[in-house]
Amino acid sequence: MTSVPIALKRLTRNDVSWIEPRSNSHQSGINLPIKSFAEMFSDVISGKENVPRKKFTSHWYFADGSQANETEIEIAFYKSKSELRILKVPKKNTRNILREKNLLLIRRDEKFLHITHLIPNSEHLIKELGLNYLVDILPK
Repeated sequence: MTSVPIALKRLTRNDVSWIEPRSNSHQSGINLPIKSFAEMFSDVISGKENVPRKKFTSHWYFADGSQANETEIEIAFYKSKSELRILKVPKKNTRNILREKNLLLIRRDEKFLHITHLIPNSEHLIKELGLNYLVDILPK
């Protein structure tokens, strides 16, 4: 297991375009910036395959703490792009979570990922918890 079990992701238009009802996209995935997630998923990145991947049980939570979903997802590392992605993201109960500029606080516990939704511009809450470094390394 990695020494950094928590990271923050700000969702982009690219991350959420596939969830729209009229989307033609075939891939339900979210990019994870290497700067924020490399340590958390170092075991995936160091895989020998061309696209190493690892399965996780994910627990998705709404901002109020209630659980939105529990499902199996994959974290994949595309070596050719040097890009980490969450694959097989569930659509059920995540439409309100997966919106551009929303934040996802992701905590890893071995083979489990706990993904908590935060509304846009709530970075101050993360700083109040003394986790400024999570906000400081977010892409602008």
